[in-house]
Amino acid sequence: MPQHNYEIRVRGRLGGTFRTAFPGLRARTQGNDTVLSGSLVDRAALYGVLAMIETLGLELVELRRVTSPELVSRMVRAGELEVSGEDQAEVDTYFDQQKFRFHGPGGFETDYAGLTAYFASLRAAFDNRKITRGIIVAQGNTMACQTWIEGTFTHEFTQSPAGPLPPNGARIVIDLISIFRFDDNGRLIEEFVRTDYRSLLHQLGAEAH
Repeated sequence: MPQHNYEIRVRGRLGGTFRTAFPGLRARTQGNDTVLSGSLVDRAALYGVLAMIETLGLELVELRRVTSPELVSRMVRAGELEVSGEDQAEVDTYFDQQKFRFHGPGGFETDYAGLTAYFASLRAAFDNRKITRGIIVAQGNTMACQTWIEGTFTHEFTQSPAGPLPPNGARIVIDLISIFRFDDNGRLIEEFVRTDYRSLLHQLGAEAH
């Protein structure tokens, strides 16, 4: 049986002592439940976790395997929230905030805090934003995706490739090709992005500054 990622939901908010009973899984609180997530090497390992849940007298609410479609859904949802700014707390759950690394064009590198700051600057600069996904190819914990982020340039864009730029009122389209890598808990840990900076700067009116 190949190794798979699982999410196991149990009733109640587990404390530290209970969580240590599942050393190979990450635990997070969701509402009044606890979700255990991670990679299990085979069916015996899965049965071992379920047996421990029963031994501890915990109530199993849900067991599901995290598949490539599930990872795609996570990636799509994370992007929607980053562009809209609707729920930063939910965005945070889709990333390993400590290990995440972003690799952009021209050797640009940043971490999760840097990525969050970039999207904050994008939301501040552009009105009527939307994000569209194109072709998505997923294999294991790796995914490649076409993305278009659009918005009307109405306020200063502090994190453009050319530095801070004043608005020109134009409808801007950022055309991206990204490769995402997930950990065994289904969280994003790495992103590689390629885009046409020359086209983007032209849309932003950078030539005039």
